[in-house]
Amino acid sequence: MKHITRNTLCATLALLSPAVWAATAPVAPVMPKVMLVAMFAPEAQNWIDRLHLTKEIQVPGLAAEYPAIRCNDQDVCLLVTGMGQTNAAASTLALALSPQFDLRKTYFIVAGIAGINPHRGTLGTTAWAHYLVEFGTQWEIDSRDVPKDWPTGYLGINTKGPNEKPPLDYKTEVFELNPKLQAKAFALSHKVALSESKESAAWRVKYP
Repeated sequence: MKHITRNTLCATLALLSPAVWAATAPVAPVMPKVMLVAMFAPEAQNWIDRLHLTKEIQVPGLAAEYPAIRCNDQDVCLLVTGMGQTNAAASTLALALSPQFDLRKTYFIVAGIAGINPHRGTLGTTAWAHYLVEFGTQWEIDSRDVPKDWPTGYLGINTKGPNEKPPLDYKTEVFELNPKLQAKAFALSHKVALSESKESAAWRVKYP
């Protein structure tokens, strides 16, 4: 009787095997048209709400606070990296190495909050960049020792002043952004009228 039961169990498992294999068959990777990149929740929420990014895909290696990529039915996805260069680097690498995504034809748009020199702009100022510059890779002189004709204490590594171009020893100091994509973004958005509160306007008049 035990022999019959064992044979019956083996036969049952054999019949179930195709179903098990079918259930664990590899899923085709997601191929986003656009991957938005934000650093933390307040930056990300507008995209989530307005683009209906309701589908969540868990990716190992993302920041603990933001463990999933969010996507919609139009092949637009959002990566929230977590704040700081370490989180940004680790989260981006985790996404790039994930077999759940095919990013070979994906446009990446980094959309984050930024500061600006008050001599160049104020709260709400928009800017379209041609280059991405690594601000952290440089020297800084103590403010008490900065020459009077220097605007700040910052200067490029292995240079003698702020107006001297650094030799780019690290090969990661400057990246040129996609010029065609940048031009298209500018053409579509540069005439958009931005709304402004009275409080924001009052703060802006304090700066030149």
